[in-house]
Amino acid sequence: MVRRARFLRWASLALSLGSIPACVEAAEASADGGIPITAFGRIGTPDDSTVFQAAADAAEKAGQPLVIPAGTVVNLRGTVYLGNLTLHAQGAVINCLIDGDFHQRGTADRANEGVILTKSATGAGYGMATVRIAFDSLTINTVRAVDGAGAKSGLLLENVSGFTGNTMSVTARGTGRSEVDPVDFYSGVQGVRLGTVRVAMANGGGQGGMWIRNFSPSRATSNIDIGTVDASGSTGDELLSIFTSGSPQTDVNNVHIGHFIGHPDGGGGMALSIFRNAGDYDPTKMRNITIDNVDVTVGAVRPTGATGGFAVKVQKATAQLGAVKLTYNGAWSPSLPFVFGVRFAPGAGQTAPLEISSVDVVVNARNQVPPRSAAILYGPISTGRFAVSGPGSGFRQAAWGVANLRGVDIRSGPFSREAVFGGHVIGGNVEGTVRP
Repeated sequence: MVRRARFLRWASLALSLGSIPACVEAAEASADGGIPITAFGRIGTPDDSTVFQAAADAAEKAGQPLVIPAGTVVNLRGTVYLGNLTLHAQGAVINCLIDGDFHQRGTADRANEGVILTKSATGAGYGMATVRIAFDSLTINTVRAVDGAGAKSGLLLENVSGFTGNTMSVTARGTGRSEVDPVDFYSGVQGVRLGTVRVAMANGGGQGGMWIRNFSPSRATSNIDIGTVDASGSTGDELLSIFTSGSPQTDVNNVHIGHFIGHPDGGGGMALSIFRNAGDYDPTKMRNITIDNVDVTVGAVRPTGATGGFAVKVQKATAQLGAVKLTYNGAWSPSLPFVFGVRFAPGAGQTAPLEISSVDVVVNARNQVPPRSAAILYGPISTGRFAVSGPGSGFRQAAWGVANLRGVDIRSGPFSREAVFGGHVIGGNVEGTVRP
């Protein structure tokens, strides 16, 4: 139980900020010493943005955690800004509701808008260079109720020096033609330590799942460590994308993810990308990006504009991938210009191949072959192990234009042409033709 004196302090603080405290019983629901959001007004209204902002400001000012009690549902229809804040929200849900009247303030790129922003965002008006945010568990649902282009985010981080938590669960839902990017490490995000991130996309027109990127030429996005990213659903983009944005060129470096689990269904079957968005390869940027385990199960694959599909793409970046497992269960459209498992596109002057510890592929679905290209490995890739099996079909080659394949075990079932075209097979079993 919360003592009466403590509640009176919360009530006094709330009144000083122009808010009316909720009833004593609501405040007493929190017993962990923080400041409850319920002391600043009723929660569960069509728009709780004003109450949320007042409570977050008060908690930051007092140096206390902001407590959102378990079972609480917070609805945000306006933009809120987080400063240096610890958030206790285990068992609570924050709904980010984006409709036709939604307007965002404060990011460098007006096309990228967010419901939950940071006080350190460019143009936010708080005069803060960076912020630090910590939480135990965070659940955010992003809903975009109208069609429209331009990524709209539930959570968008800019100029952050610390973002730490145990579990973050993010979902996104919209109309068939709306673009939603539910979680965006947008620019200058550093010091991230997260246990598990779960992302679920429920709209076929979604912009992407989770973005780790940078828009600032003066501050890198760096020092990011995430135990597991588990992403699923249908989007028009990748479920997890690590990339640079803008000009002059920006930098993303020192990113480590222990385990990426992807379940793309629809879209281009795209699960993971690591790439430089503009300009050419720069060995000082987009470096030290490591994912220990990649596990992708591909469902249906359909065209997304002029692009084809890939499960994993690395382009003009220095990355290290550990054990990669790809499973193809769904059919893809024959009108796709290409379908790749892992694609590596080096930039000018980038001579080293993409090193992957192991690649294990199971092809279960029987597919028509796309008109131009379909290979499981595409580009100068070296593996410590490469195994392909399964009763399915639809790939032209197991590997095309690769560097060195070691520990090879390729079965002939999925391929309509040679098993390997261009590259070196160093030991192992290949059922099919190898054309160096």
